[in-house]
Amino acid sequence: MDIYWKSSYYPDHMRSDATRETLMFHAKHFNKMTDFWLQAEKCQILTSSGHTQQEIANQLGISRAEVSHLIRFNRLTPEVVKLLKKHAISRTHIRLLVTVSSYHQQKYLIGQIINKGLSTRSLKEVINLLSQKSELELLELPADELNRALALRLGLPVIIKPSEQKDKESGIIALSYKNKDDYKLIIRKLLAD
Repeated sequence: MDIYWKSSYYPDHMRSDATRETLMFHAKHFNKMTDFWLQAEKCQILTSSGHTQQEIANQLGISRAEVSHLIRFNRLTPEVVKLLKKHAISRTHIRLLVTVSSYHQQKYLIGQIINKGLSTRSLKEVINLLSQKSELELLELPADELNRALALRLGLPVIIKPSEQKDKESGIIALSYKNKDDYKLIIRKLLAD
């Protein structure tokens, strides 16, 4: 019997009174993701040793295109990689996350993937929204859409509450932070202009 059959070997988010089939499915996915990160680390070592992508592909037994993806994954910050490993985020999600340059936006999107079960299609739509909207377009959005767009741009939770009085054009914008890094990010963004 495979040791991964026991639920105690799973990360916290995978533990439950699931059936044997469900546990085996998660064990295979967890093992694939572990193998994936090992391949990414091997790829990084071989790349820094001066090997070409084709040589690495031949050595690891994967396609050259996959080597290219693995090299890009090594651009992620250690904190983001730690989150991705902890929650066993899929390769296709990771391929999309790599295209986002901001660490805070990546962290926010990972939270959306974990907490809301964001599919790869939805993630792609969110990333496209993130890159396409200009400042003028953002100002024209309704409060709920602006709330989402700002949260994506900042990588932090944003609350926009328009005034309940119809004749007033006032309201409240609140930025939320969970740690000192998020706090510093908010202050830097506010002082940027």
